[in-house]
Amino acid sequence: MLIIISKLKKTVINLYHKYYEQQVFKNVWTDKKYQSEFHGTNLLKNIIGKNNFSYPKSLFAVIDVVKIMTKPDDIVLDFYAGSGTTAHAVLKLNKEDNGNRQFILIEQLKEHIDICNKRIQKILKLEDINNSFAYLELKKWNQHYIDDIEDAKTTKKLLTIYKKMKSEAYFRYDVDLTKFEENDFSKLELEQQKEVLIECLDKNHLYVNLSEMDDATYDISNEDKAMNKKFYGLD
Repeated sequence: MLIIISKLKKTVINLYHKYYEQQVFKNVWTDKKYQSEFHGTNLLKNIIGKNNFSYPKSLFAVIDVVKIMTKPDDIVLDFYAGSGTTAHAVLKLNKEDNGNRQFILIEQLKEHIDICNKRIQKILKLEDINNSFAYLELKKWNQHYIDDIEDAKTTKKLLTIYKKMKSEAYFRYDVDLTKFEENDFSKLELEQQKEVLIECLDKNHLYVNLSEMDDATYDISNEDKAMNKKFYGLD
């Protein structure tokens, strides 16, 4: 990739510097505390034990970023939570400067979610931090079928899932179910069968929309409705 730092002056573009492919950029954060191996990987291992998370960030790198970028009462959003280093950094920094920062972590991979939950609960206990922590999941719809399809071990199981999908799932608008032939489907390899069924699903309906919370189809409990209204400020 070629990155060009430029300035437009009338019709002339002045190039100040060029960076070329394969060029190695130097990291100006050179202090040892920013090394991810010791203060990321090993730190995480010491907190939650053996895990398969690759390259967690240095806790101190994130602490310093949060320290530079936030005020004591800010909300910190991490859209790719990973191993939960952002939450750990916010909790630790709050303890250091008596701040009241809050964090929102968003993660999709189950193994990462498990690590985040375990890490945050451990830190609250180890650091004797008197804070509450809530873990919430989006209400699945088509995603349920994807999970079931991926876990299926046989064609028979996949066909059972497909029959349930026909009555409950949202299919893509361009999928013609009348052309689905079980005999042709059964001739495919198992992984190909899974790909076919997953491809049929409308990915815009993986989860239940907030606007459809009162739809009886989704069987949302009154407790979950109340929690959602409070979370989104709809009370």
